Amino acid sequence: FKELSISPSLGKQSNNILVYLSRDSLVCFQTVTIEAPRHMMVKKGRERTLLPCEVCGKAFDRPSLLRRHMRTHTGEKPHVCDVCGKGFSTSSSLNTHRRIHSGEKPHQCHVCGKRFTASSNLYYHRMTHSKEKPHKCTLCSKSFPTPGDLKSHMYVHSGSWPFKCHICNRGFSKQTNLKNHLFLHTGEPEQSP
Repeated sequence: FKELSISPSLGKQSNNILVYLSRDSLVCFQTVTIEAPRHMMVKKGRERTLLPCEVCGKAFDRPSLLRRHMRTHTGEKPHVCDVCGKGFSTSSSLNTHRRIHSGEKPHQCHVCGKRFTASSNLYYHRMTHSKEKPHKCTLCSKSFPTPGDLKSHMYVHSGSWPFKCHICNRGFSKQTNLKNHLFLHTGEPEQSP
């Protein structure tokens, strides 16, 4: 078992054993009981028992949440889009993905009116208005509003760009940026394969 470390601010902790019978097998988890402050208590003021992930130590208060989390480690994607066949680990991710096909964008920015398929995209978009940049590069200390922007920036340091121009060998983090660049060389829009 991976040892689970819990912040001392959460109070006393004690070890218990919980045996949970899943559909496929009998699984034993070492659990940690936490006496949390009152505002953290959710279930009628009782102590909460957390189920730690054996792989990364992240803890969950329900077996169903632990099972869903385990898919991040196993790569299991049981929820499949009936339009394009792409798989997802959760039904909520599939439902959000379906909006790409339907064109539905229920999340709207109150500042500029731009709409998004996922609330997380709206969350990161709002940072462009506030100029908040919480994602910092550990190599050069530049900051970015979204994790995706930071990931794109990291190609600058690694030099292993996912998209390269076949004419001048310049690298790009996004295919759309490569297509725009190719237009400068050819004067024609790049045809999709």
